[in-house]
Amino acid sequence: MTTPQPFIGIVQGDACGIGPELMSKLLQKLKAAERNRVLVISDQRIMTAGNAVAGQETPCKRLNEPTEIDQECGQPQLLDVRCLDPTSIVPGTVSADAGRAVLKTFGLAIDLAQSGIIEGICFMPFNKAAMHLAGIGVADELTWAKERLGVTGRASEFNVIDGMW
Repeated sequence: MTTPQPFIGIVQGDACGIGPELMSKLLQKLKAAERNRVLVISDQRIMTAGNAVAGQETPCKRLNEPTEIDQECGQPQLLDVRCLDPTSIVPGTVSADAGRAVLKTFGLAIDLAQSGIIEGICFMPFNKAAMHLAGIGVADELTWAKERLGVTGRASEFNVIDGMW
C-alpha cells in the first residue's frame, strides 16, 4: 500500500481583488495528478464569481467538512466555507467583510495544517487594509499566522506567480 500524497490547501484570497480569479486560473493550470491533491478553502459563491471573471469553470467536489476529503477524487475538492456573499461586496474596494472572510478561510487552513489534514497552504492575494478593517490586530498575515501557530522564531513566505500575472 502506498502513502497518499500530501494535500495542499488553497485559500481564496480577498474577494474584492484578484484572488478568486487567480485561484480559478491556478486550478486550471494544475496537472491531473496535482488536482487530486488540492483542497480549496473558499466560499463556493466566491469561487463561482472568480470563475466568471476568469471566463472558465473549474469543477470541484464540494465538501461541507474536512472529514469528507476523498483521497481518490480525481479533481480539486472545495471545502465550502460560507463566509461572504459576493453580491454584498464591490470589486476593487476595501471591505471589512472581505477581510473577515480572508481571516476565516486562512485561519481554517492553518488549523487544518496543524491537525495534519493538509500539509501546506497556498493563498491568493490578501488585502492588508481589509484585514485591518476586519480586526487582524497585527501588521500582516504572516505575523497573524505566527501568533496563531505559537511560533516565536523567524517565519517567511514564498511568493511564486510564474505565468499567472
